[in-house]
Amino acid sequence: MPWLRPRTERSSGVTTWSIEWREGGRGGKVRARPLGAITEKEAQYELAARQAGKTTRREKRAIDAKTAVKEYLRHLKASGRRDGTIDHDGDK
Repeated sequence: MPWLRPRTERSSGVTTWSIEWREGGRGGKVRARPLGAITEKEAQYELAARQAGKTTRREKRAIDAKTAVKEYLRHLKASGRRDGTIDHDGDK
């Protein structure tokens, strides 16, 4: 399952985001896809779009990014969380 990782550049102090995931099981390599200097909310939307496009055992889900973001916001609303936050326990 992919996750988000923020990184702060030492020279400029700009926070950049990347999506990371592990390939090859518990001892496998961690791969990353840099997203650049975007906001935390935008990074979460990118992660939601990536998750929505996954394939399942029964069916392939080919969903565009706009639909994925809509599903992500509906999930946040249903679970009582605010849009664009990571601290879910504090939001409830």
